[in-house]
Amino acid sequence: MKHESKRTEILVGLFLLFGMLLLGALILRFSSIREQFRERDRFTLLFNDASGLSLGAPVRLGGTSIGRVTQTPRLSPSGKVSVQITVYRDDENRIPKGSRLTIAKEGLLGDSYIAITRPEEAKDGYHEPGETLIGSVTTGLDTLQESAGKISIDIEELVKELRQGVKSFDAAIGRLNDEVLSSENTENVKASLASLKSALKKMDENVLSPENTASVRDTLASLRAASETLEGQVKKLDPILVKGETAMTTFGETADSFKQTGVAFTKAAEKAGKVFGEASDGAGLLPALLNDPVLRDDAKALVANLRSRGFLFYKNPPSEKPASAAPRRPSPPLSPSNRPPGRS
Repeated sequence: MKHESKRTEILVGLFLLFGMLLLGALILRFSSIREQFRERDRFTLLFNDASGLSLGAPVRLGGTSIGRVTQTPRLSPSGKVSVQITVYRDDENRIPKGSRLTIAKEGLLGDSYIAITRPEEAKDGYHEPGETLIGSVTTGLDTLQESAGKISIDIEELVKELRQGVKSFDAAIGRLNDEVLSSENTENVKASLASLKSALKKMDENVLSPENTASVRDTLASLRAASETLEGQVKKLDPILVKGETAMTTFGETADSFKQTGVAFTKAAEKAGKVFGEASDGAGLLPALLNDPVLRDDAKALVANLRSRGFLFYKNPPSEKPASAAPRRPSPPLSPSNRPPGRS
């Protein structure tokens, strides 16, 4: 008996030990106790509004829990809400730069959590532990209700404005009906239309009669013929005008030539006057020949002797004496009337 009782106690103890080990394994498997011993990286998130986010809320990356909120959200000096989170240190849990951090809710009435959405390509690397990240808030039921309330207020104001507009429109229609469309104004409009109709009828009968229409047509035909004739005359005048323009151009060139010739003639006359003046009043041989008769006679005798005897056999004839018959007298100066042109 004692041996069997001891055996039963050992089996019960083993069963209890196995149950306790199985319970511990289940606790470690399905509880967060194991996560307390994992290494973590700390980050600071800033949100404009962190409503519904509490201590211990999960941090999910692609729907997988990678960390927790370790501190109750607090208001920072910059006016944003600061949230401290820890992420399990693992290569798969690294947060790429450019990721979108939002506060989401599980369903319409579920708890809030932090959702991290990775970019399509992690080109800029990953965030290092201790960095401060900027997050945003995903629209939830509370936000939708708040937005719906604001929209309902706007709709009420719009309805009020529409009612006032309808009232103003009704008043304008009533005024138009009473003042503009009154019986007196309607009769005036009818009378004006009748007068206009009568005036149009008289215009059709008198102004637009067949005789007047034919006269207008004849006048237009005459004007057309006159314009064609004038056009022909103008075409004939075109060559004449071209020739006249060419003649004027040639005349202008000839006048320029005459002008240049006159200038040249004036310069030549001035030079000739200067030469004649020097020949009359100068100190050279030519002025002496022109003004001294004795010298002029001697020059003639010299030339005649040279022609008759030559240069080698030249000699004065015996009958020739020095010019003592009469003393030389200087020729009187030329008067302004006998002075050659060009001298003053």
